[in-house]
Amino acid sequence: MQTPASTRFTPRRSNLWALRLGYWFGRGYSAKEVAELTGEGTSEGTAKGQLRRAGLCPSKPRQVVVPIALPSWQRDAVSLKAAELGISMEVLLQRIIESGLVLDDLYSAICDDRYEQ
Repeated sequence: MQTPASTRFTPRRSNLWALRLGYWFGRGYSAKEVAELTGEGTSEGTAKGQLRRAGLCPSKPRQVVVPIALPSWQRDAVSLKAAELGISMEVLLQRIIESGLVLDDLYSAICDDRYEQ
């Protein structure tokens, strides 16, 4: 038996819209930026509500995945060092970034003008 047309629910947003919200939020965009990226007049409040209902708005500061393209030999070197320290590659790189750049601005000391043009 089919449901009468008058009682059918018509979603206002597509599944693709919801996937895009989650994707952009996972890439580090704020709810305001995610709303702007939809390009269809989505408000920041709507984006926040959807993200909260999906369990994507944690109460503590969130971590964002930042993909880094490395040649395989560099990835192997990072992997070996992480194994030597007994930590994951992600933790090793996170600690290097936190200690060498975020907490102490050691970029110049670490790179030694190697990449300056």
